[in-house]
Amino acid sequence: MDVIAWFALPSACRVDVPMKKISLKQLEGITGSEAKLLDGTAVQSIRIVGVVSKAQANVEPVQTDDRSFVEIDFIQVLLDGPGYAKLYRPIAGLLHKLIPHHSVVITQSNEEPLAHLSLATKLINRNDKRLRVVQEHVVSDAMTASVPEAVRQALAFSKADKTNLEHCYRYYLNVLQSYNLVALTEQFKVRPYVQTQAMILAREEIQQYESQINQLKKELKQAQMREKVQLNTEIHALRQRINTLKDQLYENGEN
Repeated sequence: MDVIAWFALPSACRVDVPMKKISLKQLEGITGSEAKLLDGTAVQSIRIVGVVSKAQANVEPVQTDDRSFVEIDFIQVLLDGPGYAKLYRPIAGLLHKLIPHHSVVITQSNEEPLAHLSLATKLINRNDKRLRVVQEHVVSDAMTASVPEAVRQALAFSKADKTNLEHCYRYYLNVLQSYNLVALTEQFKVRPYVQTQAMILAREEIQQYESQINQLKKELKQAQMREKVQLNTEIHALRQRINTLKDQLYENGEN
């Protein structure tokens, strides 16, 4: 499964530069526990497979006191199948922390057509401008060979906002978050950023309610009859809230 091909980057943006694990371990800011993620053979390879910048794609950089969008790196990480579920998220987070440039991290299993995309917004460390502070790390839901064609088309570089590199990166972030809403909206659609964020907050609220319901169900097993009535009432109320939020998400998805 050639995930990088979904981005249809211009030929000038395609590269193939290996990133050695031993070099990553020597970078400033990595902790001992983070370095252990790179031990052994679970992480089989890390390569920069694409670079979008002013030089390669004629997209203007953005540089301020607190943020830097000089280039966007596309990093492909091949993981051993048995360790994939445990590693794909922390490895992506580690790369976002260590690599100064904003990156699109593609983690893939070496045993099956399974991948996740990961993006992160970050700020320049005020105490050391060589380092970055991750603000928000977003990981896609699982992607397989059956990813809808609409998703692949949305990822194509020709569709990205090329006003500047920050706009370009936030476009990809919006596509990723839109993909993560498919399980609830039952369709993929790239919406305006503000609308997507409102829907993401609604999804998180649904997840919180579902977690509360699971906890109440556990209490229900040990409760007395009088307590069971109250717990069932609370569960019903939470389910009603979930249904209301799902209806709102569906309506927003249609718009």
